[in-house]
Amino acid sequence: MAPKDDDKPVELLGETESKKETNGKKDSSKSSSSPTKKKKGKSSGGGDNGDLIDDDDNVLSEEDRELKERLETCVSTLINEANELSVTPSIRLKAMEMIVTELRNATSSMTSVPKPLKFLRPKFDILKKYYGSIVGEKEEIVGDKEMVFLRARLADVLAVLAMTLGKHEERESLNFKLQGTKDYDLLLSLGETEATVDNNLGQWGHEFIRSLAGEIGQEYNARVIAGSNPEEDVPFADLLAMVDVIVPFNVAHNSEAEAVDLLIEVQRLKKILELDSIDGGNYRRICLYLIKTADFMSDPDDYTVSEVLETAYELFIKQSQYHDALRVALRMGNEDAIPTLFAQCSEDKLMKKQMCLLLARQRINYEIDDDDDDEATELNELIGNEKLSEEFLKVAQDLDVMDPKTPEDIYKSHLAETGGFSRRRDVGGVNVDSARANLASTYVNAFVNAGFGQDKVGDIFVER
Repeated sequence: MAPKDDDKPVELLGETESKKETNGKKDSSKSSSSPTKKKKGKSSGGGDNGDLIDDDDNVLSEEDRELKERLETCVSTLINEANELSVTPSIRLKAMEMIVTELRNATSSMTSVPKPLKFLRPKFDILKKYYGSIVGEKEEIVGDKEMVFLRARLADVLAVLAMTLGKHEERESLNFKLQGTKDYDLLLSLGETEATVDNNLGQWGHEFIRSLAGEIGQEYNARVIAGSNPEEDVPFADLLAMVDVIVPFNVAHNSEAEAVDLLIEVQRLKKILELDSIDGGNYRRICLYLIKTADFMSDPDDYTVSEVLETAYELFIKQSQYHDALRVALRMGNEDAIPTLFAQCSEDKLMKKQMCLLLARQRINYEIDDDDDDEATELNELIGNEKLSEEFLKVAQDLDVMDPKTPEDIYKSHLAETGGFSRRRDVGGVNVDSARANLASTYVNAFVNAGFGQDKVGDIFVER
């Protein structure tokens, strides 16, 4: 209904503005009553990293606040900015050990960003600067075991922090770890036998191992491009020493694919044959991954493909899986390995029969010469497919499918006499056989009853 001329228009605008003012007062009262939160900004020690760190201690729990304060105190003690004489290398080393313990406990199973890693991120550049200062004093601290151990420990911590904060193209995590490894080797030369235990990469967790493996592959390729010979171990001695630690760790922790990938990256796949941790529980996963990896190689004639398949072949032999080894050998086109494999499994008759059936399937002409003439004759018959029909009929009897089927059993024309299942037409009530229907019945009968030695369509013609 339209308003009359003397009616006043409704002031929607004024009402809306009044509501806004009311809501604004409520919002301001709420904001004044709530605790103030600081805006996120760049970390004080992050430099150019641009990492956002929440500086509001109010959002931290009491336990997290204590951990943060403890780590900050350890960092302050470690770098000793005030140059206090009371801060001896032993005290610095204790502070360093506390940082290492917190990081190792947090990164052993990384499901989210560990709290110690988060709290130490703002101190990354400060720790890098301090590490650079003690690296510059290399000659002065060579004989000081505590300082060498402190430098090695600090390199480990920086390697873990660089996993997320370091520059990817410079491979800082790997470089710090390589420097730390040199210090651990120096400690060994000084008589510290526990340095090998302290240099255990596995103590830093699986994520650190995975990140380090990726940087090792990049560093290896960079050195090859720079002119190093990949056939020699000397130019890559420091990298291969880490590979010898990472690969057994991955295999022992059900990461066989990552171990294989790393060995392929550094072109040392044969090293996997030297591992004692490969057993009946994991060799199949390794060999299957190797065989599938060969399918995705860029060039089938490449040396890497043959090396991958040959490694799988040798692993199968070590586990006495001669049938699978023969399968890989035939894929490589190495028919010379056939007599060797038969000789190695001379005591396992079932395995030899299975290998003979594989040769028969691949149409490989091979004759077995054995002292036992009866066994040799049986195996040669299997290779020649002489018993193929007989074995097929045995399987059919076990499956109870020996009774022949008629084409009508397949057509099931009774389900749809006028549909697409019908192969006959009723003309005046008389079933007239057409040439097309007979031809279809012949093919269906041949395929359904193939190999059984009997069928109903053929018997009808015989009876006629």
